[in-house]
Amino acid sequence: MSGEDAQGVQSVEVAGTVLTALQSLGGSASLGEIAQAADLHRGKIHRYLTSLARSGLVHQNSDSGHYELGPLALSLGLTALRRQNPIALATRALSRLRDATDQTATLAVWGQKGPVVVALEQSRRPVSMNVRIGTELPAETTALGHVFLGQGNALYSAIQGDLLPGIAACAAPIFGYDGALLMAAGVVGRTEDFSPLAPLANAVTDFTQSISQSLGHAPSCSE
Repeated sequence: MSGEDAQGVQSVEVAGTVLTALQSLGGSASLGEIAQAADLHRGKIHRYLTSLARSGLVHQNSDSGHYELGPLALSLGLTALRRQNPIALATRALSRLRDATDQTATLAVWGQKGPVVVALEQSRRPVSMNVRIGTELPAETTALGHVFLGQGNALYSAIQGDLLPGIAACAAPIFGYDGALLMAAGVVGRTEDFSPLAPLANAVTDFTQSISQSLGHAPSCSE
C-alpha cells in the first residue's frame, strides 16, 4: 500500500472519530468539546470539521457556533435504519444473552393474543419446557407477555412459577428508533437459578438496551 493510500484510509478513520465524538455529545457541541471527546488537537479537529461541513456530514449553527450532524449524516442514518431487519438483528445477537446468563434466551413479538416466540437459544441447563419457535405464549402469565402489556417496570418484568411450577423468567422490551415497542427478549430457567434475580435482570436489560440502540433508539431518562 502506498503512502498516499495509507493516508487516505487514516483520514477516513479520523473523520469517523470526529463524527463519533460529535454523536456522543448529543449531536451538537463546540469545537473544544469535540476536540476533548475525540482526544485530538483543536486545529486538527477544525480542519476535519471544515471538510465534513463541505460534504454535508456536519453543519455549523450560525447562532451558537456549535457543530451539529449535517443533512447527509441524517440521510445516511435514516437509510441504514430503513434497511435494518430488527428481528434478524436481534436473532443474530440472541446467543450473547444465552452465554451471558447460561439460561435459555427467547425473543418474541406480539401475536394475536400474546407474545410469539421468534427465536430461541437453548442453555446447557436441563429445563423441561414446551416452548418452540412459533409458540404463542399466554400474555398474563409470562414475563414476555407482561412486557407487552406494560405490567413490568420501565426496565424488565419477572415471573416465577406462574406458567409452569419451578420455572422462572425475566424479560425486557426492545424499542425501535421511533420509540415503538418492537419485541421483547428474556431468559427462562429453573426458579432456583433465578436467585438472586438482579444479575440476570441486569444482563437482560443490558442486552435489550444494546439492541434498541442498534436500532436507533435513544433511551429517555425514565428508562
